[in-house]
Amino acid sequence: MLERYDPFRATVPLRQAIDRLFEETLDLMRPFSLLARFGFDGGYFMPVNIYHTSDELVCQFIIPGVRPEDIQVDVTGDTLTVKAEVKPFDGQQVEWIRCEWQPGIYSRTLTLPLPVQADRAEAKYEHGVLTVRLPKAEEVRPKHIRVQAATA
Repeated sequence: MLERYDPFRATVPLRQAIDRLFEETLDLMRPFSLLARFGFDGGYFMPVNIYHTSDELVCQFIIPGVRPEDIQVDVTGDTLTVKAEVKPFDGQQVEWIRCEWQPGIYSRTLTLPLPVQADRAEAKYEHGVLTVRLPKAEEVRPKHIRVQAATA
């Protein structure tokens, strides 16, 4: 028996394949996806925002569920390293449905874009966000020069 040709029948699986391709690509771009969650130095990846003002460089790291004493911040030359340990749950036996934020060492190492005064750095942890404030070195701070009138 002859079957009538339907040109749209083949497009449904093709559309599903393209949708799946886009979903998988977007999944890889998420900060805590399976491939992106590992940092370059072996620990889990932590997102960071970096900005600067006229006086300081500010780095904000998202580190949920840790105690301040479990966070280590080091500045060596032009490198900032932050490590934090997320402790396992208190011995509870759980059956995971989805686990994107898991116990372990989270770390991030950054090359600082400008010279800073490491001995005056401050770190504050509040609401799951670690804020590291690094005062800029004097040579990169803006200098205001007063303009004087020329005397004739």
